[in-house]
Amino acid sequence: MKYRLLFCLIVLIFLPTPALPADWRPLKQTFTGTVDRIAVDALDNIYVTKSGGLFMSVDGGQTWFSAQGNLPSPAVSALAADPTTPGKIFAAVVEGLYLTTNGGTTWTQAVANVAVSNIEIAPSNHNYVYVSTNGSYVQVSQDGGATWRTSSVGLSGGSNGPSFVWSMAVHPTNPSIAYTSTWRGLLFKTTNGGASWSPISNSHWSAEQMWIVPTNPSVLYMTQESYAGPVLFRSADSGSTWTAVASPDGTNSHVGQVAISPADTTGNTLYATTSLG
Repeated sequence: MKYRLLFCLIVLIFLPTPALPADWRPLKQTFTGTVDRIAVDALDNIYVTKSGGLFMSVDGGQTWFSAQGNLPSPAVSALAADPTTPGKIFAAVVEGLYLTTNGGTTWTQAVANVAVSNIEIAPSNHNYVYVSTNGSYVQVSQDGGATWRTSSVGLSGGSNGPSFVWSMAVHPTNPSIAYTSTWRGLLFKTTNGGASWSPISNSHWSAEQMWIVPTNPSVLYMTQESYAGPVLFRSADSGSTWTAVASPDGTNSHVGQVAISPADTTGNTLYATTSLG
């Protein structure tokens, strides 16, 4: 559900449609079924995942070829591309977190036996990579994925304990500042690159994802599971307090993705997808 926006866009692009908006163009129909993940590297090479594995396009989606290489499983749970290094991709599969530096020709295992929920690369320093996991706390690298350490000091709570963390967001200009949450638990912030975490709200949340406004980093948005009530929240004080904002479709249906307009420096212009569209 968290990638619903990506699902919708890929289906729109890959399947023929009689009426495309003026600024969209159809890509060559290559895949059938649902495309699960998408990432774009520094050369605008496109990587997508589906049940059949990981695929890559170097010509804007007109042709595709496998980037699976020696990746041990075709089921990719998370995908991220380094925005400054062409061909450098992080992918999470059942066996753990893997890294390629040649566009998927070969992969090396970065962290073994972790169930990854999110991969976030710091926008201001791409050597900093934060990975939230189900059962292995936060995994942090400060050398672009060459070495990793488990970040757990200060994490607490959560329905399954503090090792189950889900949401992850990294400050746009300070790579040492990041946010996470324990599953159905508390929200946390680090200011020292994951050496320790501090709770930023006394309330318990069912947080799924968090986003930081690039032009105003004190403003954050967070989605939570729809069963818990309001699904979209805003903080204007770096996460200390939160206010429910109007649900995008007028109901408490699940919010899959939020995109923040870079043109609005206040961070008040959002685009969102829900289970209703």
